[in-house]
Amino acid sequence: VGKCLYCGGPWDVFLPESVCTVCREPILICPRCKLDLYQKQQHLRGITTATNESSEGKSVVGIRSEYHCEDHFHLKECYYTNLCGFSKEDMDSQMKKLRDHSKPLEGIGKKGKQRRRTIRKQIDKIESFLKGDNSDDKSIGPPHGNSRANVDAATQCRHCGSSECASDCWGFHGGNLRMKRKPKQGTDESFSNVDEESTIHRKKRNRTPSNQRVGKMLKREMDLKEIASLGLCKPPTEYRLEDSGMRVPPPVVRVLRSAVKGRWCGKTLGWVMSNEFFEGDPSRDGSSTLTTSSSISNENALVDRLVEAGLLRINGTPVSKLMQVTPTISPVGPSKPSHILLKNMDIIERVCHWHEPPVIVPPTISITKHSVPGFEDITNDAEGNSPKIFCIDKPPTVPVHPAGPFYANSLLMMVEAQEGLPPKSLIPCHRIDRATSGVLICTNMPSVASAVQRKISGGGKVKKLYLARVKGKFPASLNRDVVLPEQVINIASTRWCGDDNDILEVNAPLAVKMENETNSINSAMSASPMHRIVSSDGKPSVSRFRLIA
Repeated sequence: VGKCLYCGGPWDVFLPESVCTVCREPILICPRCKLDLYQKQQHLRGITTATNESSEGKSVVGIRSEYHCEDHFHLKECYYTNLCGFSKEDMDSQMKKLRDHSKPLEGIGKKGKQRRRTIRKQIDKIESFLKGDNSDDKSIGPPHGNSRANVDAATQCRHCGSSECASDCWGFHGGNLRMKRKPKQGTDESFSNVDEESTIHRKKRNRTPSNQRVGKMLKREMDLKEIASLGLCKPPTEYRLEDSGMRVPPPVVRVLRSAVKGRWCGKTLGWVMSNEFFEGDPSRDGSSTLTTSSSISNENALVDRLVEAGLLRINGTPVSKLMQVTPTISPVGPSKPSHILLKNMDIIERVCHWHEPPVIVPPTISITKHSVPGFEDITNDAEGNSPKIFCIDKPPTVPVHPAGPFYANSLLMMVEAQEGLPPKSLIPCHRIDRATSGVLICTNMPSVASAVQRKISGGGKVKKLYLARVKGKFPASLNRDVVLPEQVINIASTRWCGDDNDILEVNAPLAVKMENETNSINSAMSASPMHRIVSSDGKPSVSRFRLIA
């Protein structure tokens, strides 16, 4: 029925001690292979065969054997849960093999995330084991001589924690140990009465908030340095043309960094640049959803020219230098820079001449400040700034935060400079589209922003009211029929509501589609590959309209 995983011989008996040391999955291994594997691992650890007789007459010989299932069989020479007995050279060799196994997993995105984490944790375990060795002896742990106490500790059963167990307890994932720690019902037994040797002290995981993680903090520092060096945080009076009221910041040279996303893994650099960053044909304006072979060749040629000029880098290294190194690593390397394959965790850097579109803003943006009830005694920073709510009169044509081609011409950048606040100190509590004017609520403390956002999103206590100018003739009463476009007539619905039946309610689920996934007519003014469309698989969206004038 079954066969031994190591020799392929017939064997179909699962034993409680025959589990994978990586994932704890039961495996099939015959007694002969089990004995050979035991002797081999004892020899690797430099431990002479010794036998301890338990009170029940069962023998525990040396350090327990470790097995590997079919999925982790490639780790059988470098992944050991118990590191006792291995020399420094052996552990260095194990770490090298683990890193070699981890490299192919870096190019498959999220699919290899758990496997990369398993290997990384084992490498960290070996490194910490090496750092804990303070002796000058060549070997680490209890390999030889009079180290019987350490050997006994290394022979404890991973299931129940007992050094006398013959691994026949079937206690997967420490289940028997948890039952042993559990106090009996109807008694006064507590955890303090349990033997300390059988108690597992589990490490409590304290997850750092996202805005305090190392990667986020480093990115914030880099952004602040860029803002200060390029002068991107200026009040609305700067760079303003008095005759037209338009604000036109001067062009600057920026380095744009983008981490490789999951859908980019395995794609070529030319494909990503042409489909995600629109670095292709300059005549491409986003109005066409079709990609021809000629446009692809033009886009790849432009990418190659950017590489020759040194304007494209991957992980801080110019792509032109990567082309010189790649053939030495693999005999079959990419023929052109645009053919380089991207892998997970790569960073693409683009050096570009940054021109921001002009916006129309008044010389002074109207702002009202309000104190927050319940937060009066809390300070936001070392300077003693108290939490406040900023109600900003947002003008049209201005985005709320830096996005797309807008950075210095974003609302928060101008408001922070006008009010004397440091860059990136204001937190918007909601969003307003770039072309929309209205009241924007911001705060200078994350906890206050969370409280305001809960008020806005939950319970219907806060409602948004938009005044819009529409094209066409609005149906004025219930007697008028509402004609929906043919392509959404079976998806969207309308009805009249309100006390006077003067409010038109439109129920149309909205979805976001990439440009190459839809044949809808896109606006030539939009440079984004994403578009919102009415779709049956979209998110519920209900809007109510009333004619004002």
